[in-house]
Amino acid sequence: METDGGSWADFDNDGDLDLFITRGQGTTTTNLLYANNGDGAFTQVTLGSMANDQGRWAGSAWADYDNNGFQDLFVTGHPGTREVLYRNHGNGNHWISFKLVGTRSNRSAIGAKVRVQATIFSQTTWQMREISGGNRHQNDLRPHFGLGDATTATTVRIEWPSGAVEEFPNLARDQFHTIVEPSLRGAMKPNGEFELSVWASANRTCTIEHSPDLLTWTVLTTVPGQGETTVAVTDPGAPGQNQRFYRMK
Repeated sequence: METDGGSWADFDNDGDLDLFITRGQGTTTTNLLYANNGDGAFTQVTLGSMANDQGRWAGSAWADYDNNGFQDLFVTGHPGTREVLYRNHGNGNHWISFKLVGTRSNRSAIGAKVRVQATIFSQTTWQMREISGGNRHQNDLRPHFGLGDATTATTVRIEWPSGAVEEFPNLARDQFHTIVEPSLRGAMKPNGEFELSVWASANRTCTIEHSPDLLTWTVLTTVPGQGETTVAVTDPGAPGQNQRFYRMK
């Protein structure tokens, strides 16, 4: 069977990844869509224009272009043939999606892994998405997760390319969440005080600690995250110290 490539997405938001395969490099034909049964097997979808449109197809990419919580599909054709955008009108299943903003890592968070735990159809389920670049086509950079009948995302774990790891409990379903990579930078002020600049997501609180020796740590302050805005914190105890270390938790 001649194929040109495949792309994965949870198009029905039931909590597992489905597969779309493009065909038609040499002859006009139809593409293939396989629904994930959730048990290691797939069922070919034969209804609908996505599975029956004829063409010489080249590649495909998934993205929620209308922001309705369901993955839409764009399919490209070989030179001289058409390109098609299939809109996903959705169903009753729930979802959660993220926009990751890198600070220490690259801005688009390429290389980050997002893991989501939820109870879907009475089963505790972990899903994982890795943000990556494309080869001839590029899926949406926003990691998207189908949640089925889940009432919430019980745990969301983000592993940033910088090595930073965050966990968020009980995030609301059917929403786009923007997560800013936690970052701590510092600079000495003219009066000798040390000023820290904190970047963190708006839905988390950061604890800033200082230490004279990396062994004993004392809380300096707590800072509510404000998304992509820098929050400045001044340490009045810095002047006169031979050395002083800072960390954010």
